[in-house]
Amino acid sequence: MQKSIECWGMFEFACPGRTDGNPFTDYEIHGIFSGKKETVRVAGFYDGAGVYKVRFMPSWPGTYRYTVSGSFSEETYQGQFLVTEPSKGNHSRPWITHCSIQRVDVYRTAENTDEWQKQYRSEEHTSELQS
Repeated sequence: MQKSIECWGMFEFACPGRTDGNPFTDYEIHGIFSGKKETVRVAGFYDGAGVYKVRFMPSWPGTYRYTVSGSFSEETYQGQFLVTEPSKGNHSRPWITHCSIQRVDVYRTAENTDEWQKQYRSEEHTSELQS
């Protein structure tokens, strides 16, 4: 059965690896995730008890393939998962943007960035806008 996650959800891959020496600093793990519209390389980490993990947040619906490898293991792991459409209320990854000392930090999403910039400019903060 193929694993399925929602767009902008978190996919996590865990696998065993080396424990000799200091696994937190002596070994490297990374994953390469490829979908129709993106290919992303992400670093993983040692989670303790001989387990290494790689986490990824997909940006687009569709099938993603991944390869996980590194010095943590002689094995190379491959697989795939399905990314479904985001659910109602899931408005993409947030980016935190500091606007001014007088304003609270504003959260922008991929969906509302243009609208946010129009609103911000209309409030006479043009000199502070760094986009």
